[in-house]
Amino acid sequence: MYIKKKLPLFIALLVSIPLIILTAAIYYYSSRQLIEINKAKINEVVTVEAENISVILSMFSNEIEDIAQNKKVKDFIINRDEKSKYQAYEYIKNKSEIESTSYLSEFRNFILKPKLKYRSVILGSRGEILLDTDDKQYIPEGLNSEIMKNVNINRVYMKPIYTDKYDSKLLVAVPVVSDNNIIGVYCAYFDIDEIGFKFFNYEIGKNRYTYIADLNGTILYHPDIDRIGTKVENELLNNIINKINNGEKIEEYSGIYEYRGTKKYMALKYMKSTGWIIVVAQDLSEILSVSRNITGISLILLITFIVISIRFGMRFSETITTPLTNLMNAMKATEEGRLEQQFIYNREDEFGSLSKAYNSMINRLKNNYTELEALYEELAATEEELRVQYDNLINSEEQLRISEERYRIALEAGKNGIFEWSTRDDILYLSEQFKKLIGYDFEDIKVRDLINKIVLQEDRKILYSAYREHIEGRRTCIECEIRVNTGYGLIRWMYIKGRVIKEKEGEKIISGAMMDITERKEYEEDIKYLAFYDTLTDLPNRRYFIEELEKEIKDKDKNKKFAVLLLDLDNFKKVNDTLGHDEGDALLRKVASILKKICK
Repeated sequence: MYIKKKLPLFIALLVSIPLIILTAAIYYYSSRQLIEINKAKINEVVTVEAENISVILSMFSNEIEDIAQNKKVKDFIINRDEKSKYQAYEYIKNKSEIESTSYLSEFRNFILKPKLKYRSVILGSRGEILLDTDDKQYIPEGLNSEIMKNVNINRVYMKPIYTDKYDSKLLVAVPVVSDNNIIGVYCAYFDIDEIGFKFFNYEIGKNRYTYIADLNGTILYHPDIDRIGTKVENELLNNIINKINNGEKIEEYSGIYEYRGTKKYMALKYMKSTGWIIVVAQDLSEILSVSRNITGISLILLITFIVISIRFGMRFSETITTPLTNLMNAMKATEEGRLEQQFIYNREDEFGSLSKAYNSMINRLKNNYTELEALYEELAATEEELRVQYDNLINSEEQLRISEERYRIALEAGKNGIFEWSTRDDILYLSEQFKKLIGYDFEDIKVRDLINKIVLQEDRKILYSAYREHIEGRRTCIECEIRVNTGYGLIRWMYIKGRVIKEKEGEKIISGAMMDITERKEYEEDIKYLAFYDTLTDLPNRRYFIEELEKEIKDKDKNKKFAVLLLDLDNFKKVNDTLGHDEGDALLRKVASILKKICK
C-alpha cells in the first residue's frame, strides 16, 4: 500500500485512540469526583441545618419553660378564678414575644423579624383549654390530646403544624409542674414563616430538598405540602428509624437509596432532643448530569477531530507523495542517459525512488561544499553580533518583567500600602498609603529598624520566618499576618504579601503590599468566642471541653496523665424556683468567677 493511502488512516487512528481513552477516563473520573463533592456538600448542608434548628428550638423551649414555671400561671391553673386568670393573661400577653438578643443576631439571615410574637394556650391536666390569647386561630382536632400524651416532667414537646400551605406553625408545649406533678401544659404556637424555617427550602441543585421525619416514620415537614403527615417511603430511612427505636446510637448517616425508580443520595442528622430526623436528599442523576454533558461534548469533539484528521491526512499525504513522484520521474530521466551519471535501484515505491536519487544529491553536495565553507565563515562572523544583540534583548526583557511585576503588585494592592526593598543597598521605599497605615512618615529608614519600631516582638519571628521560607524557595511569596504598633497609639492587625521580583549578582529586590485586617481578626475572635464560650458565665462550653479532651486523648505522649473534674451545684433548681432565674443566673456567674480565679 502506498504512503498516500496509509498516511490518512494512520493519522485518524493516532487522533481517535487517545481521544477515546481520554473521554472514558474523563467520564469515570468526573463522575466519581462529582459524587464525592456533592456528598460532602449534602453532609455539610444537613449538619448546618440541624445545628441551626437545634439552636433556635433550644432558645424557644427555654423561653417557654420560664413562662410555664411562673407563679401566676400555676396559680391560675390551680385556682381557675377570674382574678388569677386576669393576672395570668396579662403576664402571658406581655411575654408572648421573643426579643432579638445578641445570640439571635448570629441567625439574622434566618430570623425575619426582631420580635417574634406567638399565640399562647394553657391546657388543664385533661387537655381542656383554660386560656387562649388568640382563640380565633384554628387548632387541629385531637392536637390537645396528642400534647398531653407526649409531654412529661422532663420533656418539652415540639411539632410543626400545617393547616394549609399558607398557614404553618411550630408548637412548643411545656408541662406546668407543681410538687412534681403535672397540673397543666403551656403551649406556644410560633409562625414558621417568621422564625426562619424557610431556609429548609433553599436549593443547591434542582432536585435537592430537605425534610423532617419523627421516630414514628411520619413526615413532619416537606417542601411538598401533600407529603406532610404521611409515612416515610424511603426504605433506607425507615431502617435507620428502626435501629434508633431499638436503642442503636445513630447521630448521622449518609447513603444511596432508590425511591420510585429514581436513585438518590441522602444525608441525615438525628436530633435527640426533639426526636426529629433532618434529611437532605438529591437525585444521583443530577449529580452525574455535568459528567454526562462533558462526555457528550467529548464525543462530539472526537467525531469532529476524526473527520478533520482524515481530511488533513489526505491533504498531508498529497504534499509528500506528489514531490516524491516528481523526484522519481527526474531520477528516471537520469537513468535514460540525459545526465552524466546513472543510478539503478531495485525498490519500486516512493522511498525507493528517493534512495535512487540520494547518490546524485551527494555529488552535488560535494560541489557545493566550498560554497558552504564560505557561508560558514560569514555565519561565524555574524555570530558575535547576534550574541551581543541577544544579551541586550535579555536585559530589556528582564527590565520589562520587573516593570510588569511592579504594576501587577500595585494593581493587587489597591488602597493598601506598597513597599519595595533592595537587599544590596538596603534601600526601602514606602508608599504614602503605607505610611498612613502605620502612622509614621519615615523618609529614610532601614528595614530592620522599621520592623523593630512597629512590629510586636512576638510577631517578628513570624515575619522573618515567612521571608526566610520565600528566599529559600519553600514558598512562592512572603505572606503572613502580624500586629503593628501604629503611630496613632493603636495596635492593628496587618496582612503582608510580597515576593522577589529581581535577583541578580547577589542583589534581591522585594516588592509587596500591606493591608489592614484588624476588623476581620476582631470578627473572627467574636465568632470563636460565641462558638467556644458560654455567654452567661464566660466559661468554656461543652464544644470547647470536647475538643480539648480529644486532643489530650490523641496525645502520643503515653506517659502523660490527666484527669476530668465534674462539678455540680446541689439544689440549684430550688434557687431558680424560689428566688427566680435572675438570682440563679447571678449565682452561676459568681461560681464562674470563683472557678476562673482558682484556675488562674
